[in-house]
Amino acid sequence: MADLREYVAAESEAAFARLVDRYVGFVYSATMRQVHDAHLAQEVTHAVFILLARKAKSLGPNTILPAWLHRTARHAAADALKMQRRRARREQEAYMRSQLNEADDDTWSQVAPLLDEALAQLPDIDRAALILRFFEKKQARQVAEALNVTEQAAQKRITRALEKLRSVFARRGVTLTGAAIATVISTRAVQAAPIRLAGSSSASAMAAVSTSASLATSLLTMTVIQKSACVAAVIAIAGGAIYQSNRAAHYERDLREARQKLAEAASRSAPAANDPTNDNRLAALAEENARLKQQTSNSSELLRLRGEVGVLRQQLAAANATHHPPTNQIPFLEPYLTREAWSDHGTDKPLNTILTLFWALREGNDDRLDELVSANHSRQTPDALKSAKKERDRITAVQIVNVFTMSQPNGNQFGTVQAIIEKSPLTPGETKELSTDQWSLAKENGQWLITVWR
Repeated sequence: MADLREYVAAESEAAFARLVDRYVGFVYSATMRQVHDAHLAQEVTHAVFILLARKAKSLGPNTILPAWLHRTARHAAADALKMQRRRARREQEAYMRSQLNEADDDTWSQVAPLLDEALAQLPDIDRAALILRFFEKKQARQVAEALNVTEQAAQKRITRALEKLRSVFARRGVTLTGAAIATVISTRAVQAAPIRLAGSSSASAMAAVSTSASLATSLLTMTVIQKSACVAAVIAIAGGAIYQSNRAAHYERDLREARQKLAEAASRSAPAANDPTNDNRLAALAEENARLKQQTSNSSELLRLRGEVGVLRQQLAAANATHHPPTNQIPFLEPYLTREAWSDHGTDKPLNTILTLFWALREGNDDRLDELVSANHSRQTPDALKSAKKERDRITAVQIVNVFTMSQPNGNQFGTVQAIIEKSPLTPGETKELSTDQWSLAKENGQWLITVWR
């Protein structure tokens, strides 16, 4: 304590250096026993002696310095471990989010080429319900107000429309659940436009309106011949914006009319049936119609092939995973696991822990459920578990979508499991409910335990 008193009295750096030389090994050893990391132990040792320099004047004459240093080192090491765990958890969650975004990219690559065509095949009211709910991100109440129905009717309409959309994708070779389609549309369908696009679009629209008004005024002062010429020009310009499918329908109608007229002419006069003018017109219309049908067919074929490519990519990834499974992602293409197939798989893997979770829910084994949750769980995890217990009888099947695992240099291991849960409807005769749940897990003493449930 003599060196300490000298430092307090005269702020002697030499006296404090002697204190550090005497106790640095003692403090470092005490810290190392708790953190098990040489670099972290050095940082904690520095922090302990900084605290000693700051609080030296407040230490009483009866203070036993080695005991004070030991207690301070223990507290500082505990704080350092907490900070390290928080940092590791943030890094793990950021990594998991990036992995899930990659999975969303693959799903979006399958959905995007077919989305607008699939929506066009739905009835108008179903298409409006989906656009309001998932594109505009309106709540069910707002959708109900727009459709002029009750909120419950709007929710049913959205569910049925989503199922119809899923069926359209399935017919095109893209097999996804309704929940997966809803998720990817909500997050990816509407993208931010370039900053200047709104201003330029507004200016262009106003200029077009002004041009149309000027054209209308000019038409009132033109002669009959000028009006006819102008109208013909406007029709020609507008015709250039018509889709190829409309042009094909137009030519098909002309073709039918030409055939009908030829048939009528043949019944009245045999020579008229051999009129070369009609034959030439019929041949030209038939040729143009065949060309337009081929273009439309090619567009449809291109969309179909894009969908098939997406499916083949998914199947190829699954085949590669079977022979060379990656360490951080395991794709699952398994069918739904019904209640009867659930069993206690233990907790030696993240997937087994989640399968055991559903078995415990079915059996009503609350003690086993509590054992599967880590003591270091997040705040929302108990609420999610409580909600699952309330609806345990409604859960009819579960499908594991993805499993991710990762290991950190310090030996900590984390994982994430994502699954689609199927529930029986609240009202008999209604469509089954689908929801997507995700669990984050950490390996503790050889067991994978749930830390976050959302």
